Amino acid sequence: HRVLVNEIIYIESWKDYVKLFLTGERTLLVKQSISALENMLSNHKFIRVHRSYIVSMRSITSYDKASIYVQQIEIPIGRLYKQTVMSQLSL
Repeated sequence: HRVLVNEIIYIESWKDYVKLFLTGERTLLVKQSISALENMLSNHKFIRVHRSYIVSMRSITSYDKASIYVQQIEIPIGRLYKQTVMSQLSL
C-alpha cells in the first residue's frame, strides 16, 4: 500500500510491527521498526513522544505535560521524550 505522509495521524509500535493511524479512520499494520519510520519521517513535522508513539504535529489538537491529544485520543508523553516534546510544541 502506498501512503501519503499527510494521511498519517499517528503511529503506534506493536513489537516488530507498527500500526499507522490514517485519515478517514483507516489503519495499516506494517512490518517495520518505529525507529526506521522515525528516521523516514524526520523531515515531515512528526515528533516522537513516547517509546511506542510518533505523532504528526499538524494532527495535535491539544497537550498537557503528561499527554498529547489527537482528536479525542490521548497519547502519553514518555519520560525520556518530555523535554524534547515540550520544546518542539512551544515553538
